[in-house]
Amino acid sequence: MAGSVLERSNADGFRLCAHQFYDGDGKKRERYLAGPVGTPETDAMARALRLAIADSKAAATSLRLLGREGFSLVDAKTYATLASLCNHGVFQAGGCASVPMPTVCS
Repeated sequence: MAGSVLERSNADGFRLCAHQFYDGDGKKRERYLAGPVGTPETDAMARALRLAIADSKAAATSLRLLGREGFSLVDAKTYATLASLCNHGVFQAGGCASVPMPTVCS
């Protein structure tokens, strides 16, 4: 999972947390995470997502190093497609675990 956690306000002044990321086509997307800002539930969800993003960034660094050493890697679009299929149960018979959705990286 990549991207960032942002605080937003709607037209009524309601403060919320949103997850901003790039999809498999390279388009910037944003989705509602939780609100209102400052509640224990919202803070916990934002903290958990920030940790998942940090883990994803650390994994991306390791994957780039493996790629430089000659290991085979797939491009971001292919990974996003496979992760989406896996997360929707297409590969259930094969024991697929849930896969974090990536962002497009250069």
